[in-house]
Amino acid sequence: KNKILLIITAFSIVLLAGCSKNSNDNNNSADIPSIIQITSPTPAAIYFNGSTLQVRGSISDPNGLNSAKLVIKANTGMQLYQTETSTGSVTYYNLNWDWPITGITTSTPITLTVTAKDYNSKLISKDVSLTLTD
Repeated sequence: KNKILLIITAFSIVLLAGCSKNSNDNNNSADIPSIIQITSPTPAAIYFNGSTLQVRGSISDPNGLNSAKLVIKANTGMQLYQTETSTGSVTYYNLNWDWPITGITTSTPITLTVTAKDYNSKLISKDVSLTLTD
């Protein structure tokens, strides 16, 4: 009897040890996704060749941010601009990117995408559609 009880106890300890929670678990149910707010440019705006496209807004994440990325693509799929910034160990980050528009010779619909990556490696993106023209 004692031998069986000892085996069951040892098995239970091993089983429970394997169930311990890792504090760095990326599937943390308390992980709240980042919130991206883009205040400029406004959707459907038109920007002219030679002007500066200013991207303004903010990203917040109570779990901490890792990076912020801006990609501007023509709707044909051609990438026109990209930049990525390490946000440091913050929960709030101000977007402050400027892109001097050059080389546009015709009306070009584009999509501007801001992507945030938090410290749990979760990504969230927000798009704004606009038009560039000569």
